[in-house]
Amino acid sequence: MLHFMMTNQYFYYGIIAAGVLGLLSAVLTGLYYRMIVRDLKRVRKPKGKWMRSFVTELDNRKMLQQNMQNADAFIRSRLASGKLFRISVGSLHSFTNLMTFIVAVLTGLAVYATFTGHMDLTTRLSYLAGGASVCAVLLLFPILTGNARKSELILDSLTDYIENCRPGQAPVAETVTEPVKEKEPMLDQIVAGIRQSAAAGTKFSGLLSKDEEHILREVIREYMV
Repeated sequence: MLHFMMTNQYFYYGIIAAGVLGLLSAVLTGLYYRMIVRDLKRVRKPKGKWMRSFVTELDNRKMLQQNMQNADAFIRSRLASGKLFRISVGSLHSFTNLMTFIVAVLTGLAVYATFTGHMDLTTRLSYLAGGASVCAVLLLFPILTGNARKSELILDSLTDYIENCRPGQAPVAETVTEPVKEKEPMLDQIVAGIRQSAAAGTKFSGLLSKDEEHILREVIREYMV
């Protein structure tokens, strides 16, 4: 079986195919992070679908009065569940690692087949060098393109936004009650005006007794508070 696969170069094509798929997955992951990074400066007016969904989720939790206990975990879960071309980013990242593993396995099988098939050293070294090169590219590409750095930038920026910069409810101004002593002169003037009207025989003429004047003062004081 191994000899048949070596003869038809299936190991060779398998290594190339796995490398291309893994590289494509890493590129898509980097593109996904790049779109989010662009929206970090315009969180309240994002253009990307992921950031719009993120802000909407925050607003919904605010309306439901749900406190954010762990912003780090919330952001990481949202990042992993985000989709690009209907594929979750968590799956894309795992797929890159899977393709790296497959390349390593195929390389090992190809090298083993060169021993069992008594092939020359050049063939063995070519498979070994090719497989190792593809694995190195898949492992180093996310680092060289800054995918890890972008992920940390998104995490730190959004954590800072949630904990320090997120718009909250406007502070409610404290109601200051005017001291009673400052209102007493105004109250005396009102009562004096009513007393003068009573002396002129108006409809307030019945409010001249001390008890009724006290009641009148209390009523006016309530309206003035």
